[in-house]
Amino acid sequence: LGDRVVALTRFGGYAEFAIADARVCQKIEADIPSFVALTMATQLATAYHASIECVNLFEGDTVLIHAAAGGVGLGLVQIALHKKCNVVAVAGSKEKLDFLQSLGVQHVINYKEQDFVSYLKSHDLYKKIDVIFDSVGGDNVPKGMKCLNAGGKLVIYGASKLSKSGNKIKLLIDALKFGLFSPPQFMMPSKGMIGVNMLSIADRKPEIVARCMAGVIALSKQGVFAHLVGKEYPIEQLAHAHQLLEDGKTMGKLAIKF
Repeated sequence: LGDRVVALTRFGGYAEFAIADARVCQKIEADIPSFVALTMATQLATAYHASIECVNLFEGDTVLIHAAAGGVGLGLVQIALHKKCNVVAVAGSKEKLDFLQSLGVQHVINYKEQDFVSYLKSHDLYKKIDVIFDSVGGDNVPKGMKCLNAGGKLVIYGASKLSKSGNKIKLLIDALKFGLFSPPQFMMPSKGMIGVNMLSIADRKPEIVARCMAGVIALSKQGVFAHLVGKEYPIEQLAHAHQLLEDGKTMGKLAIKF
């Protein structure tokens, strides 16, 4: 009683009090900023599961990360750099790309100015990507599959393109852009696609979430996540924070404080 903890909730997190499964709670130090603690429990736990439990990253692998300046993206970038991978980071502004390069990212792509496939082709990286981490979805998925090397894997942990669909017809059209796949398309070129939904995992196997959160804390103590960014907003600025997020003007994790 009285410990400061960070925990996952099944939604209902915008509250002064919340109920959470004790297995997905972690004690944290009092001096850790709220946005860092939240990042560790959500985005970094997702990044850990996606990049350490779902795939093995090896030194020299070429890794493509969409939304690389977001909460999960920054976690994936820092894990990949820690593993000595060659990182291709996709983001939507010069500020974000400059920040990613300051971390040591070798290739950066502004998706608002250049299609990632075109960039890969012009830099002799097409069909040489070992792992893609994708939170965008849509036509990124079939295009990404074509960019993978033999033995490559595409890890999907979001579908932000669908969240921008204005009506049900457009939603259906955008959903179809994910592509239709059959087993031979994976088997013959030896490629794989993995879906990650941490809510589903938390519901059915909370011990995985606990393991990932503990793994994140361990890596954090090693200095792997030394470059986390984010911001805390009072509850009175909730709408403003959401608008910044929707407009793609944020980096890292946003925290709301009551």
